[in-house]
Amino acid sequence: MIRETLLCMAVILGAAATLWVVTALIGMALYQPGSDERMYIVLPVKGHREDIEFVIRGTAASRRRGTVILVADFGADRETAAIARRLCCEYDRMEWVRGDAIEQCLHQYVNSATDAFCR
Repeated sequence: MIRETLLCMAVILGAAATLWVVTALIGMALYQPGSDERMYIVLPVKGHREDIEFVIRGTAASRRRGTVILVADFGADRETAAIARRLCCEYDRMEWVRGDAIEQCLHQYVNSATDAFCR
């Protein structure tokens, strides 16, 4: 009798947890942030970075929908810059910008109604 009760409780808890996870996933998939809720991530890059591809891909994978990622060049070497530029072309809402232009670029993103890129 106790064994059946524990099994029944485990099934009910498992079903509740599964329902909670499915509901959370559906909510995340349907969530569309408004323009006033947009987030910006700036990844400063300087010198040689062996891990630049890992950093950019990880940031892109973990960002929320609508988030703009700006990879800012503060003196990256040629190899690092080439990898970063290529990755910025692969992802939507990601851009390679000069470090000295980052303030103007953010201002343009925040104050424009569209997602015009600042190159």
